[in-house]
Amino acid sequence: MEASPAATSDETVSPRYKQYRQPYRGRVRSGCLTCRTRKVKCDERRPGCDNCERTKRECVYKSPSARTPISSRSTTQRATKDGSVIIPRSSEEAVPKDAEQDEPRFVHAGRSTGGADEEALSSLSDSIIDVRARLQTALRHQFEASAAVKNEQTCAGTPTALISRDIELTTTMDILASREMPLQQSFAYFVEVVECPVITPFDSINWQRMKVHVVELAKSEVVLASTVIAVTALYKAHVYGLPLSKPLALYESAKGLVDKFLDDIEGDFNITLVAVFLLCLYEYVFYEITTFLQSPSDVFMERLQTWTTSPIPHPILSTRISIWLKILFNVTKRGGGAGVISDRVYDLLPCFKAGTSSINPRAGEIADSSSGLFELLSTPIFEFYFHLQLISGNIADLSHYRRSRTTSDDQEEVISLITAHKSQLHTLWADRSAVQHQTPSELSSHLAHKIAHPLIALIKICEAAYYTELIELDRVMGDPVSQSSEAAQARSRIREIVDGSSDIFHGERLSTGYLRSLFLFAIECMDKEENRWAVENIRKIRDPIGRSDFFAAFGEALGDEQLRKDRRVTSKYFCIRHFGVAPPYL
Repeated sequence: MEASPAATSDETVSPRYKQYRQPYRGRVRSGCLTCRTRKVKCDERRPGCDNCERTKRECVYKSPSARTPISSRSTTQRATKDGSVIIPRSSEEAVPKDAEQDEPRFVHAGRSTGGADEEALSSLSDSIIDVRARLQTALRHQFEASAAVKNEQTCAGTPTALISRDIELTTTMDILASREMPLQQSFAYFVEVVECPVITPFDSINWQRMKVHVVELAKSEVVLASTVIAVTALYKAHVYGLPLSKPLALYESAKGLVDKFLDDIEGDFNITLVAVFLLCLYEYVFYEITTFLQSPSDVFMERLQTWTTSPIPHPILSTRISIWLKILFNVTKRGGGAGVISDRVYDLLPCFKAGTSSINPRAGEIADSSSGLFELLSTPIFEFYFHLQLISGNIADLSHYRRSRTTSDDQEEVISLITAHKSQLHTLWADRSAVQHQTPSELSSHLAHKIAHPLIALIKICEAAYYTELIELDRVMGDPVSQSSEAAQARSRIREIVDGSSDIFHGERLSTGYLRSLFLFAIECMDKEENRWAVENIRKIRDPIGRSDFFAAFGEALGDEQLRKDRRVTSKYFCIRHFGVAPPYL
């Protein structure tokens, strides 16, 4: 009969090795903590076992209320349907050496799923509370030098041991939390803070509703959650002056998810459109990166073509976002900007009427009669602003950034086109809505303050935007020194509007909607005192996303340079020379 493997193995070991080999001490799972550490059998006698009394060691038993903080079983990360990612349960997997390089895990902080991971974290929290309570008891007994017998929790360890365990548990909790990206917190910041300087001041109600709808969709769509996270991280970096490396990494990750979502033929293109718009918003702020829609993939263009020509009515959210994309297209062409959207994409976007695509409130939201009336009155004002931006984009195409302007024939053609655009501006102004013809005092006397106040503010920034285009026409014309009387009157009117807005805006802060108007005023006035007035008011905007402080310094420096040279100086190239970067979008 063959020898068993154990017997064979035993026979191959030398007798000398057998003589000195110690008996195997396996894991000890019961008894006092001292015996378990020494890996010896414990008789489990209380309050002190026989081994500890014989060796004069302190006998410590594990408290029955303490629970293991992290399960020893190892699992891999698993994406859930709501976009969160399961936290790994083993300590080695939870805190790897290269944890800082891992992508963040999305966790819904406000939604209870009842999973094992929440139980593990709950166990950690309970253990910390238990340790702290016992630590306080132990310290109180030690300081009072009480002779009373300590309770069972106090006997579980000395104060220093409890402190060390508390440090270990809290540190583990904090390390795990640092590797997570809580969606609830990011979603809240997105809804409360994220704005677009060229959209939000002019379409505030729809912008706020868009954010609420996007957050609801992002709870079930990972691709939307990733773009919301990227935009939120970028805004936090600008608001608090933080490095941009993390937001950029999140942006690249979000772009990858959008590409994957596009490849899924079952994916809803309306979700793709929302995600792409958020990428454009990111690119508007972080303006020196290659944008997603400047060189769109063939798959995206095919899906956009199919979506545009589909007979199925488009969701209201998608139609509004299409209008905002058109605004971003025209805005980011100004000042020699590279733009965030290609001409091919712009030409494929449907032509929706800005006044008929207001986003509906979220289901279950209590309707406010005042907001409903404001929405009704502000809709034609936003439509005015939308058409104004279309004309502004056409004016930007005439600048020397986008055509040669070096021949007399080209200059004559530009002059002819400028005359046509000026006529379009005059027509748009003459056809403005009835509410825009009202004076602030008339609106205040007929409407409640909570309606009249934001409505007057909206009318003022739209009027300033109109006069800004008249000033821009003069600058695009390219005459080195002279200015038309209409441009001078436009600057005078802008100053009246801004000076009269002190009672419209809270405190000293001006609306970001005035930023471009004041900047054009500063660089076109050719007067030191007027330049100083414009720069001071730009600083009152205090918007880190709109970069108001930068444009104040830019307008002041460029104005001084033009006064010194007694001519217009090309703003983009002056910015590159003076500040070392191309100017942000304005």
